[in-house]
Amino acid sequence: MKTRRNKLLGVNKEVIVGDFKINNDGVLFKDTRDDIEQLIPICSPLLVKATTRNKEGNDWGKLLIFVDPEGQQKMYHMASSKNQNAIISDLVHRGLAVSSHSRSRHLLAQYLRSAPSQNMMLSSSIPGWVKNSFVLPYNSFGPDEVVFSGDPNIGFGTHGNWKTNVGKFCRGNSRLVFAASVAFAAPLMRVVGIEGGGFHFRGLSSKGKTTALQVAASVCGKVATAPGEDSYLLNWKSTANSFEDVAQSHNDAVMVIDELGQADPKSVGDICYMLANGQGKARMGTAKRSWRVLFITSGEISLAEHMSKAGVETMIGQEVRLLEIGTDCTEHGLFENIHSSKSPAEFSNRMKAATANHYGLPFKKFLAHLTSNTGTVEANCRAHMESFVQAVMPQNAHGVVPRAALRFALVAAAGEIATERKLTGWRKGEALRAAKKCFASWMEHRKTFDPVAMTVDKVQKFILENNTRFELVGGKVRLNGSKVGYQKKGKFLILPDVFRDSVCAGINPESVADALERAGYLETSGPNRKKKQERIDGQLAYFYSVPDSILKAR
Repeated sequence: MKTRRNKLLGVNKEVIVGDFKINNDGVLFKDTRDDIEQLIPICSPLLVKATTRNKEGNDWGKLLIFVDPEGQQKMYHMASSKNQNAIISDLVHRGLAVSSHSRSRHLLAQYLRSAPSQNMMLSSSIPGWVKNSFVLPYNSFGPDEVVFSGDPNIGFGTHGNWKTNVGKFCRGNSRLVFAASVAFAAPLMRVVGIEGGGFHFRGLSSKGKTTALQVAASVCGKVATAPGEDSYLLNWKSTANSFEDVAQSHNDAVMVIDELGQADPKSVGDICYMLANGQGKARMGTAKRSWRVLFITSGEISLAEHMSKAGVETMIGQEVRLLEIGTDCTEHGLFENIHSSKSPAEFSNRMKAATANHYGLPFKKFLAHLTSNTGTVEANCRAHMESFVQAVMPQNAHGVVPRAALRFALVAAAGEIATERKLTGWRKGEALRAAKKCFASWMEHRKTFDPVAMTVDKVQKFILENNTRFELVGGKVRLNGSKVGYQKKGKFLILPDVFRDSVCAGINPESVADALERAGYLETSGPNRKKKQERIDGQLAYFYSVPDSILKAR
């Protein structure tokens, strides 16, 4: 054991630090009181590997290295500001053997304070990007080794074979593939300059929503199976203040938060704003906390429905920060392919067991590739994103749509890049197709909150339902019922009174016309002149002129 400890710690000869000796036997103190030299055993071998501080020049500390009783090398970051007794308790908890001598703890504290190191290392109390490197509680990736100095018990970790036991069974399930891709997308936000934001899986109970969140969480870390275990999967029971801590502890990664219905309906909208915007509240005497996260939630109801319980109305800004995706895809709910399982419930249980035992490895490998090839990955990511946006962006896209499309595009790109690295068990194009399906679901939901989208949908439905009541100009008469306008080449000309009484039906016609114009679906005579003059049978008259491209609007 002594030889093994010596090899692991890199101690080739006895190290002297003042009155302390460090050798194969451990850390010893040379006591010369009463003119009698005595070596007092303090603990098993323990060395200071480096002095640490963060990129702002604060949070000074030391990186300690030791070997536990099983011969496993351990590293521990000791913050200089931390209580010495707490530090020693942490070291003992991790496997440092402290002698039973009455002075051992006092002398160990003295050794920790005085032991120097010529090495300097960067540290970070939160995960994520530090210069050109990426740090997690268990590892650092990139050109600069970075020490993690925060709470390590936040769910990150690796175990088993995720690709074979989890990733492979996501195939054919758009929501599972999308959820996992969100986890890969989070570290790419800084690389391509995309803001944070969230996705909400909404659907009936017992239809696979939690399974999708377990899959997303398992990309990065462990999904707990029993109360009290560290888990990457979170819940909404936390308060708004603790969400700032949680957001920082998931910086540049994905936050996975189950069951929106558990959140306080009064504050949930503000929390979504805060998480997406990446900044906490200003408090006297402390700096604003900041982070950059993507987050996924789930629930049986929408954000708007939940907030309405407290009499709070959602704003478009909140809806676009939490993009809703429907999960009632098939008779099996979220599941589109249950991979030879006898039932959706059996498939769900199978995935739950798999995510508890196989996790984290794809994220670790993804970060290793990303930090070693950042420029190449960025170019690849941008190419995938551009391809996605070109494929899904509707004609005359406006308002929140381009912004939302970029977030979906990032997720699609991340999933494809992870697949190219053979991390997922998916076929090429699977992540792209999944993101397209999820984007289409959000576009449908958008019609419930975006005034412009609601207006376009309303006018589109009116034209489709009353198509035979538009008289064809220069064509055969096909009127069926009272006339609502004319159909001329490339446009529908709606009579002003019909537009007011039937299309708008109690809504201010000017606001409806404004929305149509913003969406690119109203031809006007100029600024503040919504009606356009057209010649019909030699007579000039004013109409609301709507291009027939509105029939293809999504």
